[in-house]
Amino acid sequence: MLAVSFLIILSLVTSERESEVHFFVKKATQEQLIQICEQKRKLFRIKNESITLEAPAPEGTVLCEERFESLTGAADTRLQLYTPRDKAGEVLPLYTVMHGGGFICGSSNFDDKYVRLTALNVGCRVMSVDYRLAPEFRFPYQLEECYAAIKWAVSNAEALRIDPSRIMVGGHSAGAGLSVGVCLLARQRKEFTLCGQVLDYPPVDLQGPNLMETIPKGQ
Repeated sequence: MLAVSFLIILSLVTSERESEVHFFVKKATQEQLIQICEQKRKLFRIKNESITLEAPAPEGTVLCEERFESLTGAADTRLQLYTPRDKAGEVLPLYTVMHGGGFICGSSNFDDKYVRLTALNVGCRVMSVDYRLAPEFRFPYQLEECYAAIKWAVSNAEALRIDPSRIMVGGHSAGAGLSVGVCLLARQRKEFTLCGQVLDYPPVDLQGPNLMETIPKGQ
């Protein structure tokens, strides 16, 4: 997953050293990449903990159930299912969220404030997928894991009290990119139908020769 690894390392250095970093990524071992990613994960965690919402969901208004499901045959996937307390007995639409973090940072915990507020304001259930990170889990593991999570939800729609005809996907950054990929897989495989996407600054093209070329200098 060279493009993703390059993105994270590039974020740790100045633009003047870009060519030097590109060379390093090509030569780096798996262990070196993991060490660098661990450093970035600590910084990402600190930044996330400082984020607050002006009007968060009032305490107790949204229920959260944590589950671990065997979806890929490799490692259990952690899912967090959010439901507005006053709609707990109803069949609701499902919004599936994939968190951001450049594919190598973050967890579903980081979206907790956001998804609680979404569940409450929209009146839907939200499933937040704590997908496995690169480089420990190589692409397309993350994509297949998120796809499998929705397939599982559809298969268990009655028990989960969700409407399988009203399922949307979305996320921030890397999560938005995974959402696009999930939609493409759903269209190809025809195992379930999605009714929409909520994409917040998705990275949808990581194949360019210079991943920074679309960002104006000084921004």
